[in-house]
Amino acid sequence: MNATADLAEQLLQRALAKGQSAMRCDDSTDVDALRKVVRKLALDRGVRIRTGMLDRVLVVIRVDAALWDQSAAVMREKLIAPSEPNVVS
Repeated sequence: MNATADLAEQLLQRALAKGQSAMRCDDSTDVDALRKVVRKLALDRGVRIRTGMLDRVLVVIRVDAALWDQSAAVMREKLIAPSEPNVVS
């Protein structure tokens, strides 16, 4: 696997386990390619997700995750990414 595929797998696995995942991006991160690979992995596994950017943070959220019932403040807190780039939380 390459770095993009590895990060995509980490993002998807975390979203599958926790409902959401987040990763701070920097200029070395090919965000478009990463989002494309995450979406393909999810599609191949029959999982519905959404990806999005919050400032420099890429988020992956399972559409069926229970977190949708929580307040916006709680959701934002759960999507705080580590300060170091390319680390999945």
